[in-house]
Amino acid sequence: TCNNSEIVDTTLLDLIHSPLRVSLEKKECAVFTESMLTKLPSDVITGLAEKIPQLEGHLMDQWQKIKKNHDIDSIEEFARQIEQLGDETGILPLLEFGEKLASFSRAFDVDHIQIQLQAYPSLVEQLKQTVIRG
Repeated sequence: TCNNSEIVDTTLLDLIHSPLRVSLEKKECAVFTESMLTKLPSDVITGLAEKIPQLEGHLMDQWQKIKKNHDIDSIEEFARQIEQLGDETGILPLLEFGEKLASFSRAFDVDHIQIQLQAYPSLVEQLKQTVIRG
C-alpha cells in the first residue's frame, strides 16, 4: 500500500529539485546565431572588419595554446579579452561568447569549457563572412 505522506514528500521533492535540474541541463554554449550576425549595423561591421586580424591572430594563437594546456587562468584571460572586444565593438555574439566562457571557467565546468572553446573558430569564420557580405 501507498502512504499519502510519501506521495506528498516525493512530489514536493520533485517540485523543489525540478527547476534546478532543468536549469543545469539547459546550460547553453556557443551562444551566437547567424541571425544575430546578419542584424549588425554597418558601423559595427566596419569596426568588426578592423578586429578580424586580432581574432585570427593573437587570439587564435591563445585559443590554440588553451586547447592544449587547459589552464583555467589562461581560459579566463582569453574570455576576458573576447568579452572586452565584444563590448568595444558592440558585437553581442563576441560579448556573450566571452561571458559564457568566463562563467564556465569560474565554475570549473570542464565539459562546457571544451564545448565553448570548440566553437571559437566557427564564430570567427561567421564574423568574417558577415564582414564579406557587408
